[in-house]
Amino acid sequence: MEDSAQSRATPTIELHGDEFWPLSGKPFFDIIFTKSHVKPLYQMEIPAKLDPVLPAGASVPMVLNFGDKSWEMTYNETKRLKLMDRHSWRAFVDDNSLKAGDGCIFELTGCDTPNPQRRHPS
Repeated sequence: MEDSAQSRATPTIELHGDEFWPLSGKPFFDIIFTKSHVKPLYQMEIPAKLDPVLPAGASVPMVLNFGDKSWEMTYNETKRLKLMDRHSWRAFVDDNSLKAGDGCIFELTGCDTPNPQRRHPS
């Protein structure tokens, strides 16, 4: 019983085989990819639950890191959505051989804006 309580207290994600990487407790979202996230559309939306911790702006630079690789990209904010730019998102998807049905956890590990200013809908 103690082992199951400990495993719930320290969430982990499987990377490759039996290798695990614990989450740090920072804001994150998880996703199971559908056809629209991968080939041929390459559309990726950042969930609204991260709005309070992400900078606002029409085009915001960001970096995805996995292992020893990094992918520089931007997310583009509209009134309702934050979409990753397709060209860079495609590179991330293709470099990692992601397909519909695969899952990922994205965790915010840093933010250069100490107090992101949020726009609230009127």
